[in-house]
Amino acid sequence: MSFTIRKATTDDLEGIAALLEHGFHDAVPCFITENLLSKFSFPEYTSFVAVCDGNIVGHARVRTENGIAHFGMLTVHQDYRRQGIAQALTQARVHYLESHNFQGRAISDAITHHPYSQMQLSAVGFHPVRILPDYAPDQGFGPETTVGFVRVFSPAGLWKPEETTISLYLPQEYHTVATHILAPFGNIDFKESSVQTPGNGTRSFVSSEEMLKPRGIYPVRLYDPNAPANIALLRENEYIFSGIFPVITDGALSAAAQMYRVPDAALTRKKIRCIPAAAPLLDFVWEQYARTRMS
Repeated sequence: MSFTIRKATTDDLEGIAALLEHGFHDAVPCFITENLLSKFSFPEYTSFVAVCDGNIVGHARVRTENGIAHFGMLTVHQDYRRQGIAQALTQARVHYLESHNFQGRAISDAITHHPYSQMQLSAVGFHPVRILPDYAPDQGFGPETTVGFVRVFSPAGLWKPEETTISLYLPQEYHTVATHILAPFGNIDFKESSVQTPGNGTRSFVSSEEMLKPRGIYPVRLYDPNAPANIALLRENEYIFSGIFPVITDGALSAAAQMYRVPDAALTRKKIRCIPAAAPLLDFVWEQYARTRMS
């Protein structure tokens, strides 16, 4: 079977919508209409299609904004899967960013009931940085445990891993998992903090209704000496450490912890399938999830 990958045009909209409806059935009718069709012409959105015998059999999109590239909406018609189409669509998005000298972070979430999406991202230089148990995306899919991936693009060579040092204020119990997550991005320098009081923003958050939101996510800046106290306060309020995202501040590469409030749901570990690179993070996150559920 032969197929071609190309940038999508407005003439492809009907075919893309039909593909998504076929792949997701009744899950996203409003999402297709409001998100895909209304934003197709926006300059920050770029879509690619896979075409076989004149038919659109695959689609993927990338959105670039403020130094972040969001990979999303990848689907392949079920009759054409396991033919390399998904990998080709992922590679097309990477080539697009490289050809436009994109500098920043590309991020994507992959589901865990099968490892294919994770393997595709890993094959093009993405690294797993977070696990979200029982996550329900805004689009209405799920809930499903997801693995978050990041790749740093640096055409100007600003962030070479061998020359980059990432300083972190982080409690000792997180050092091993943090080193595993961030090793592909740079050398880790763990700092000691004498600050015992959480920052005002975190204190305000834990006293707000937003804190009680199931599947809530709260970032903790690990270059801030308040970080250990902030993490401790969030853990006391049933948030777990779900991973670390590389972030870019003032042109330097740093990191932020992702704290996550797991809903009161009984998850099954054996249904979560991760690639080997994500296994240590899954072990760490799952231990916290199990401990929180038991308390």
